[in-house]
Amino acid sequence: MSVQIVKYRLTVNDYHRMAQAEILSEDDRVELEALLGAIRNGDPTLVDFDEYVLTTLATFAVEKSLRTNEPVAISLDNSGCSQDPGG
Repeated sequence: MSVQIVKYRLTVNDYHRMAQAEILSEDDRVELEALLGAIRNGDPTLVDFDEYVLTTLATFAVEKSLRTNEPVAISLDNSGCSQDPGG
């Protein structure tokens, strides 16, 4: 599965618009502010990047399993994740 990553710069105005539209809960706002603060200050983030990757991989595998009605294995190697859950 080939995925094209599109970068989008989230502006402060975007953040405020999402809050006004109630897209973000109070917990979401706190978490996003913590993430942005850590990035701005060069500090470690609350959730490690590998955890985001693993969560995304698991989500894709669940979606594929639901679509195909078959179990989907998620395998890890020393370099991180290795699985094509979209195939």
